[in-house]
Amino acid sequence: MGLNLGLQDAFNLGWKLAAEVAGWAPAGLLDSYHAERHPVTAAVLDNTRAQTELLSCAPGARAVRRLVAELMDFD
Repeated sequence: MGLNLGLQDAFNLGWKLAAEVAGWAPAGLLDSYHAERHPVTAAVLDNTRAQTELLSCAPGARAVRRLVAELMDFD
C-alpha cells in the first residue's frame, strides 16, 4: 500500500509542478496537493496500523481475529 501511495503522490505532485513550470497552472494548484493527498495518506496509515495490530500474537489481537472471523460468517 505504501508503494502505491508514493506513486500516486508523485503523480499528483508531478503534473502540478510541470504545469507550474510550463506556466499554465491556475493559481493555487500547488496548494491543493496537501488537501487532496493528506486524507488519503491518513487513511492508508490507519489501515496499515490496524493490519499490524491484527498480525500481533497478543491475546487481544487473537480475540479480535476470532470475532471478525465469526462476523464474516453471517449472511
